Amino acid sequence: MKEIELSVYIEAPPERVFDALADYPNFFQGGQIRYCRLTPALQPPPNGRGSVREVRNGFVRFVEEITAFERPERIDYLVTQCSVPLRHEGGQTTFQPRGTGTEVRWTSRFVVPVPIVGHALAELFAVSLVAELTRLLIQTKHQLEA
Repeated sequence: MKEIELSVYIEAPPERVFDALADYPNFFQGGQIRYCRLTPALQPPPNGRGSVREVRNGFVRFVEEITAFERPERIDYLVTQCSVPLRHEGGQTTFQPRGTGTEVRWTSRFVVPVPIVGHALAELFAVSLVAELTRLLIQTKHQLEA
């Protein structure tokens, strides 16, 4: 199993940071991301628990279900479909107050179930995912701190 973790400090209150990251179509913009669509949850809020987001970059399509939505503390999700071989064990974004800002921590666990080369593919996938998530978090940081 491969686990990725990254952390970014944003000089804004947890509620503002949470709301920015929970605005999925706006958060998943630019860079490698080519498309993001949200299927709203049956119960409010529409981007909360039970909502489904579809994200596509140049070569990978993910369908993720939001499994926990606790404003302003955390968002959990599970990749339910992926265009590459991937078994997702779960992901979480947490928002911890720190000083006058928020520490955002993103974790995700997955396996690439391909014989012989699965571990190497998971490593490559993790590097790409960390780079893109870092870019998205830094983009949000700049927007909220402007």
